Amino acid sequence: MEKGRDLFLFRLYIVMVVGGAVTLLSFFHTETSEQFIQQVKETISYQIPAEEIWEKKEALAVFLEERQLTLPVLSPKEEKIFVPEEEGTP
Repeated sequence: MEKGRDLFLFRLYIVMVVGGAVTLLSFFHTETSEQFIQQVKETISYQIPAEEIWEKKEALAVFLEERQLTLPVLSPKEEKIFVPEEEGTP
């Protein structure tokens, strides 16, 4: 019985470490972090049906909205458009 409990605690520890790392990486918008997060999303979506993922995402969005919190991963991305300030400036 104790061996099963130890295995559960180990798995829980691994999930917490990986989840913390993904959450931490979601705050940095670099090409590497975006690629890693996309790969994690694809791995998860391969193992879990898309409908279940959307239900969890909507539930999390409602939870965060009620508490007035935001996560960069869940917020819509803005497209950056370069517009020069004045003509003749480099």
